[in-house]
Amino acid sequence: SALVRTCDDYIMLIRRSHSVAVDAGMIDCPGGHPEPSEFGWEPRRDDDDNDQKELGAEKDSQPLLEVFSKKAVDEIFNSVMNEVRDEINVPLEALSDPILLGAVHQVPPRTSVSLALFMECKLSHSKIRALYAQGAAESYESTHLISMRTEKAVAEATACAKDMTVSLRGSLLLYASHLSQKRRQSL
Repeated sequence: SALVRTCDDYIMLIRRSHSVAVDAGMIDCPGGHPEPSEFGWEPRRDDDDNDQKELGAEKDSQPLLEVFSKKAVDEIFNSVMNEVRDEINVPLEALSDPILLGAVHQVPPRTSVSLALFMECKLSHSKIRALYAQGAAESYESTHLISMRTEKAVAEATACAKDMTVSLRGSLLLYASHLSQKRRQSL
């Protein structure tokens, strides 16, 4: 999940379309999941040496886990930026590097965990709305874009807004904790 805060202090959210499999019609933030194939890893059960070579590690060089870990972490951070670009049409160069805020556990019957990441955006919320209106590569995943003042978004997550996904509420609460920690450090 990617919390994107604009230069004019809005959090950019989406209303998920009814054509998506999970959380249809709910308010969420852009996001998705890393794709192992994006960094060249296609697991093979019949030949472990090929797995190691695909990851760029020769048999006697870097251990497979070390190479996999670096590429996996890179894909986590790259994929969230790509999802923001693909879902709400924000150019990558307008985004800061993502900051990992924490993990959000989904509620039953789902058992997954989503990572909450935060990015600053150099663009205003009105500019992002205009870019979204032009169409994004994955615009079918949402019905419209919502820009919400940061303070209001955090307050709604605290109040447990029923139309927000668990992932969004958790991400906003982690972001509130991040802001609180930053304030304490500046004192």
